[in-house]
Amino acid sequence: MLRDYGSRLLDLIDHPLNAATRLKFIAATADAITRWEPRLRLTRVDMSSGNADGTAALIIEGQRLDRPDQPFSRLAIPLS
Repeated sequence: MLRDYGSRLLDLIDHPLNAATRLKFIAATADAITRWEPRLRLTRVDMSSGNADGTAALIIEGQRLDRPDQPFSRLAIPLS
């Protein structure tokens, strides 16, 4: 029943992989994680440049607030 839950990433599927879409992917990712995941503090969100086959990856860096002894420094999520 939470209409706002999630992210805007699904709205960006099939958009051209250009600088504007790349920025929208980064913003949608950072917005959703900041809003819905209070256990994480983001330090960086980036997107790898697309390959010739159209694949790319989101790169997320940050700090876990609930388990400071188990930080994550880099997480790459493929977008394919």
